[in-house]
Amino acid sequence: MFENITLEMSLKPFKKTDAPFIKTVCETAFSQWKPLLKNAETVSVLLWCADGSELLDYRGSLNDEFEWCYFLGGANQRENHPPEIDPEGKGLHTRNYLYTKNPPKMTYQILKEIICALKTAGKKVLGEDKQILVGETVDPGPEFAVSDFKYNRHNEICLGQDMGKGTMICAHARLKGDNVHYAGFPNGIPNGLPFGTFLGRQAQAFLSDLGFDYLWLSNGLGFGRETWSTHGAIFDGERFDATALPAVKKEVLEFWNLFRAECPDFPVQTRGTNMSCGIDMASDGVPLSAIYKNAKGVLPPPNSPWAALNFDFGLELMGHMSRIAELPANEFMFRYYIHDPWWVNSPWYDRYGGQPHDIYLPGALSRIDENGKIGLPTHFNILSIDNSFGDMPESCVYEPLPHILKARKDAPDGVSPLVWVYPFAEYGEADSAEALSAMYHGDWFVRGAINCGMPLNQVVSGDIFAGLNKQMFCESVVITPVPLAGSRHERTMIDYAKNGGKVIFYGGGGNVPEAFCGLFPTGTKEQNGVVCRGSAVWVQFGAEEKQMVFALKHFGMELSFSKANSAKPPVMTIHRHDNAYMFSVYSPNTTVETKLKMPLGAPVLMGYETEVEGGTASYHFPKAEHRECRAFVTQKSGTVGAREVAPVSAQFRRRIELSGLNHATVRLFGEQYCADNLTCVLNSQPDFYFVGDPCEGTYVTDGHGTYYELRDVTGTLVFSMPVREERS
Repeated sequence: MFENITLEMSLKPFKKTDAPFIKTVCETAFSQWKPLLKNAETVSVLLWCADGSELLDYRGSLNDEFEWCYFLGGANQRENHPPEIDPEGKGLHTRNYLYTKNPPKMTYQILKEIICALKTAGKKVLGEDKQILVGETVDPGPEFAVSDFKYNRHNEICLGQDMGKGTMICAHARLKGDNVHYAGFPNGIPNGLPFGTFLGRQAQAFLSDLGFDYLWLSNGLGFGRETWSTHGAIFDGERFDATALPAVKKEVLEFWNLFRAECPDFPVQTRGTNMSCGIDMASDGVPLSAIYKNAKGVLPPPNSPWAALNFDFGLELMGHMSRIAELPANEFMFRYYIHDPWWVNSPWYDRYGGQPHDIYLPGALSRIDENGKIGLPTHFNILSIDNSFGDMPESCVYEPLPHILKARKDAPDGVSPLVWVYPFAEYGEADSAEALSAMYHGDWFVRGAINCGMPLNQVVSGDIFAGLNKQMFCESVVITPVPLAGSRHERTMIDYAKNGGKVIFYGGGGNVPEAFCGLFPTGTKEQNGVVCRGSAVWVQFGAEEKQMVFALKHFGMELSFSKANSAKPPVMTIHRHDNAYMFSVYSPNTTVETKLKMPLGAPVLMGYETEVEGGTASYHFPKAEHRECRAFVTQKSGTVGAREVAPVSAQFRRRIELSGLNHATVRLFGEQYCADNLTCVLNSQPDFYFVGDPCEGTYVTDGHGTYYELRDVTGTLVFSMPVREERS
């Protein structure tokens, strides 16, 4: 299970602020989520009290009132919306509303009592040995609470324009002087004080006085100037200004250094941007690798909820993998959006339609570390456990919860069929317009390929990949950008391809390395922007992103889609778990037919019947799917099904039935403990499975794992897994 599970919540559930009411709310929160929380080492509560202005404006007196998040819609209206869109001005983007008739006043003393009550309730419900932490949030924008500090007294720090002019704090900004008494600056703010210094000193005082344990920096704060945009300080939408990189990178790192000088020990968690490592670096000069190295005690950003809410799962998955290719401390987060406490939407119902695809797709992501181990998220956050009206409906606990638990139970534990080798460190060292353009367009290209159906869900950095035993990738297809000339990545990947490693390179502009071109000599056939030779494929930027999917055919893996022209194909992940292949799918359009072929044959998913032709299986996936596959079949044609059957046995704990086989070659993957100890019976009596037609095969161990291979099989085959031996 996860090491740290966080329940994010606003102050809206605290509709009354007397001690008994606060106690009830806190105990309810932990009780509802106890099945998820009980096995975590640490349970945290991340409080969305306001927008962080309660911290910025903290004067040191617990009796002071503060503005908090008691609105529906944006608290600080900074944009005018045209009347043709909202003629009566009723929309939440035009005005706001109180979330309840008489929202309570909030003081710092009440907030301190809520924090104490949360820690007490957590231990009462989950056990005294459970560590309970409470975090504070700081958001750079205008959405969550009225802010006199940001939008009246110190609007000079809001240099970002993602929500209009003067709306977003930029971490590198400097404050104008004032004479206000702050907890960290009792004589007022000195003119020209860096925001990082101010935030750090105020955070140190505020977190200490209130009893908070950590800080969350929201919506890209600390990660560039225009953190929601595809352009920024380096890329203006047309050209990449590499000459600006040194100064921009310096100001990003200076924020973290100044902040940590004032607030050295409190852990910091981050939301990050909506984009990726390469896009952020190329557009806004964000040196993620340098932040990881220099900003001590900072947890890397999680998967972007914005991308998922916009059904751009390619961006969500690609962006998250890019940021976990390397890590400062082998810790990273998976964040799931159930409620929005501000904008009157509960994604579980009205964005996802009660479907779990945004649990299973990011839940299938993993990284490979420097020891060749599979790295999984250590932290899991739920945003949020309360809705915009301050309610905590049980249905939004009990409906997604089984899927959250199952996704973790089925988490990756082996090398995936596709692995993204991402030059993380080299992207952070880029110093030319050519390199910036390559990483920017390369990340967008991978995002598009995932949205076109490419099942990419595992990442390893280029430097880590260089030091690993390449045999572990012998049956995987490596996906990686065309390397820059003279780079470490160039040497590693060209050597890998020359030695027979299966590689799909993408990208490449006018200055492709000579050594790379040697993989594809003059005269090598090119079709639709794709060049293939030996174990290497090159998908050029001129090609459509879907060519990345078609390029897999070169390695015996085929995905094709029969659909109307306007229909989008499924987004899919395939990972390994307990010697099985796990398929997770989101179908934008459930009328699309998906045909799948793997090097081992047609994958027959548990609980499905599929039309098999040769080694290809045909599926119509529902809106969301997560299925195990332990059987691959190759036969001329026919309907093949896979299903669980009751063991009814003291010797066997699990049986799987394959029906519709016709002179088939079958490859069976038992669970890891019995991968080489399966019992197969052909055309036997249900509930007995002792005798049947002759049925013999051989065990094979290769890069796919250990499996049992049978040939010329006709009828119904049941394979059984023995009861596990008792451990002494």
